[in-house]
Amino acid sequence: MDSLEISVGFNDDFVDNSLHIRRVLSGYTAGFYPPILGLIKDEDSRKTFEESILKYVDSEAQVSVYEIENGIPNLLGVKPLIAEGNLETNNYIENAGNNILFKVGTLIGPQTEMYNEDGERVLNIETSHARGYYRTITFEIPNGFEVSGLEELNMDEKLIYKDETSGRFVSNYTQNGSTITVTIYEYYDEVEYPKELFEEYRKVINAAADFNKKTLLLRKAS
Repeated sequence: MDSLEISVGFNDDFVDNSLHIRRVLSGYTAGFYPPILGLIKDEDSRKTFEESILKYVDSEAQVSVYEIENGIPNLLGVKPLIAEGNLETNNYIENAGNNILFKVGTLIGPQTEMYNEDGERVLNIETSHARGYYRTITFEIPNGFEVSGLEELNMDEKLIYKDETSGRFVSNYTQNGSTITVTIYEYYDEVEYPKELFEEYRKVINAAADFNKKTLLLRKAS
C-alpha cells in the first residue's frame, strides 16, 4: 500500500503555497527505500533521498521540514515506512485573470498512461506485486472565492476478474462548510490478469491518469 494524506495551504496572494504530506508505504511498495537508507552515510545525500519520498507529488517542490519513521532495513516488512513533512510549491496553482486554477489532480503524483496501446494484445498483463494506492486531499476554499468543477472528481472504473472486483479506481469528494476532502482509492489484487481483460485493465489505469489532469476553478465570489 502507498498512502498519501495531503493538506493544501493557500496563501492570500496564492504565492509560496504549501502542502503538508504524510506518506505511508508498506509491503513491496516500501521495499526500495529502507535498504538504501541503511547504506547512505553522507548526510546531504541521505537528506536528498529522504526528501524524494515526499517529493513524489512534485519533484520541483522545496521541502522545509520533514521526519522519517522506520527507515531502517530491519524494519522492512515489520513496520510501515512513514514520511511526513511540509513542501513549498506553486506548481498546483495557475492564475487565470481574477480566478485561480487549482490543479488538484497533480497531487496524486505521476501516473502511468495507456492511451496509445494499439493492436491485438498477445501476452497476459503482469506486474511485480499486488498493490494499492490511497490518497486524501484536504483544502479550505479561500475566503471570497467559490469553487467549481468538484463534480468532475467523481470517478469509478472497475476490473472484474473471476466474478469479483479485482482492480478499481474510485474517487469522490465531500464538503463540510468550506472544507473539501477528496478521496482516491486505486488497487489491483492480482499480479497477473489474462490478456482478454486488457481493455478493462487499461480503463482503470487510465482513470488514474485522467484524474491526474483534473483542475478546479477557484472563482472570485460575486
